[in-house]
Amino acid sequence: ASTCTISPASALPQITTDGITIDGYSQSGALANAASWPDALDGTIKIEIDGTNAGASVYGIDINNVNNTILKGLAIYDFDNSGIYIQNTSTGARIQGSYIGVHADGTSTGPNGDTNGVYTGNSVSGAYIGTDGDGTNEAAERNIFNHDLRLGGQTTVSGNYFGVGKDGITQIKTNQSKNIFLQSNSSNSIIGTNGDGVSDSVEGNVFGWASHGITLWIVNNVTIAGNYIGVDRTGLTSSDLDYGVYTYIAGSSIIGTNNDGQSDTLERNIISGNTIDGIRFSTDSTNNTIAGNYIGVGYDGTTDLGNLTHGIYLLNNAADNTIGGVDAESVNVIAYNGDAASEYGVYIDDADTDANRILRNSFFSNQNEGIYLEGNGANDNQIQPVIITNQTNGSNQDVIGTTEA
Repeated sequence: ASTCTISPASALPQITTDGITIDGYSQSGALANAASWPDALDGTIKIEIDGTNAGASVYGIDINNVNNTILKGLAIYDFDNSGIYIQNTSTGARIQGSYIGVHADGTSTGPNGDTNGVYTGNSVSGAYIGTDGDGTNEAAERNIFNHDLRLGGQTTVSGNYFGVGKDGITQIKTNQSKNIFLQSNSSNSIIGTNGDGVSDSVEGNVFGWASHGITLWIVNNVTIAGNYIGVDRTGLTSSDLDYGVYTYIAGSSIIGTNNDGQSDTLERNIISGNTIDGIRFSTDSTNNTIAGNYIGVGYDGTTDLGNLTHGIYLLNNAADNTIGGVDAESVNVIAYNGDAASEYGVYIDDADTDANRILRNSFFSNQNEGIYLEGNGANDNQIQPVIITNQTNGSNQDVIGTTEA
């Protein structure tokens, strides 16, 4: 069956009734994806909504103050505003099995508006974009996004491709903005797996071909876990982000494992291959944890995919953060980062960037020091550690050192 293209000449009616489902897979010839994340998608979409002629400032689908809307099996592209807008106190919306800013072939692009594929308002709650983690039909719920998500309410984003086509490798993103931008009131959102023991291995996202993979902007209590950030679906090739994770006035968030003993290794992010920093904590980003990640290496833990400036960069009152932890599951592998002078595995700068803890990580093959504290009072003038001995002890490798503080 041929693809059905709907080309509205004006805005489509708002969805204002609870429980509406729009199922593009009901179209003859359509087939939901059956491949688990992160493998290439194999589904077929047969309904496109082309907003080229819909008019100025028009949204593709506008979900307004309703509960339990489900959209699936659609390709939505070329609207002047966001492809999907979820607004007011809408709860339980699900965007699943769809291509946003992408044609039905899963590769050709048609961006919506300037930046937003999906925009959720500040009072939205319980939204799922991608897999919902209930253990049923997770593969069929995966999405592809060309343009970005701007999230204002509590949202879970899992199992998707950002900036890459249905093969999980080919660049499709047509601007260099942010893959996901979490703004005020999007606290308690989850990007990737929730680590609850159900479907955790298929809840990650692949992020590529943008200026920022994930941006936290004046938010708290966000979980970023189980994602490929700066690498394609293979986990072994760069997908050309500038920053992997970037924070501004963000607090009490976790990047990686929460170390609760459940799915801890599945919560690992691969944050590698980025052209600037893997992670940057900037202005007043406090009480965050970076644990159990690969930063500068591929999925195998060894392939050189260093971030080209710093693995992790803390500055401008980014205080009381923790990198690593006391348990083995919290160890970050931080390697191959930097390609010039003054570029490091972990770099801490500015006098008010203090009380940050760096615990039990694996550093190797960074361009310069694995940990570098700028000599301007960074981290309370705590001297970076000096290794005294590195020796074999039976089957163990003992590393003994001091901070010389």
